[in-house]
Amino acid sequence: AKLNINGTDIVSSSNTVTSDISGIDGLTLTLKSVSKENDDGVIEPTTVSVSQDTETLLSAMKSFVDAYNKAIDTIDTKTASGAALHGETSLTSLRNNIRRTATSAVNNSDLKVLANIGISTGSASNSTDTTNVNKLQIDEEKFKEALNNDPDGVKALLLGDNKGVAS
Repeated sequence: AKLNINGTDIVSSSNTVTSDISGIDGLTLTLKSVSKENDDGVIEPTTVSVSQDTETLLSAMKSFVDAYNKAIDTIDTKTASGAALHGETSLTSLRNNIRRTATSAVNNSDLKVLANIGISTGSASNSTDTTNVNKLQIDEEKFKEALNNDPDGVKALLLGDNKGVAS
């Protein structure tokens, strides 16, 4: 296949053009037909527009937030006063480490914490009820705005340096 992406001529050995060939990270094109010539013998270009699927990413983040909250709730319930695992320090330590990881800053992006992309802890409803401060919540509009304004920053925040180590 021969194609031109943003002014660059590209040749592919098949009709499937992956990001390795196109240079556009995460993009795969499957070319299904040959461009047609017009009446003057000029090949008419086909224009392809690519946009980010924020809804799928938002759904994945909602699933993460739900799983995080469920884990925190389960540990809190099992280690509450009078519960079977009350005083179990390894579970309490695990819970604290999970929370610390979800709320700590990273240095590999202008976006330093999840709150920068709309994922934050709730606020206490009063001075004695701090239940919500241990749960995450997502501001969908702020998340979508961060994705639209700085998709690379969101990726860096969520994935670290892509070597398994947060920068």
